[in-house]
Amino acid sequence: MVPNCPTNTPHRHHQHRTPWQIQRAVVYALFLREMKTRFGSKRLGYFWAILEPAAIIIVFWAMFGLAMRSGLPGVDYPMFLLTGMLPYHLFANIVNKSMAAFEANQGLFNYRQVKPFDTLVTRCLVECVVYLLVFIILALA
Repeated sequence: MVPNCPTNTPHRHHQHRTPWQIQRAVVYALFLREMKTRFGSKRLGYFWAILEPAAIIIVFWAMFGLAMRSGLPGVDYPMFLLTGMLPYHLFANIVNKSMAAFEANQGLFNYRQVKPFDTLVTRCLVECVVYLLVFIILALA
């Protein structure tokens, strides 16, 4: 029993979290929300994340790789495109999606734990995770 408590009910001692723990929890929750809104509950969204860069690489490979016929000696042209195009698209998507992060999450700023910086970090993290997985899948293919 806690003395001077109006209800005279037992209370647990609240653990105080550090600002770093709070920010980590917020970014994790925002990450899950971003993944859900970006890909939805359908598996087609995840498939599209792989198909879009693969299609771009195939088109560039067809246009330049097959047009040159000889290619560059000792260079695997599809892998060359993969390592060049994916980082470019990653950077472009981070810039484009980060610009909209503040407005898309405006309602969440009413919660004192959610800061505008957290939404920016989350958008960058989502893009990096998605493109890393896409890179691994396409490199293995």
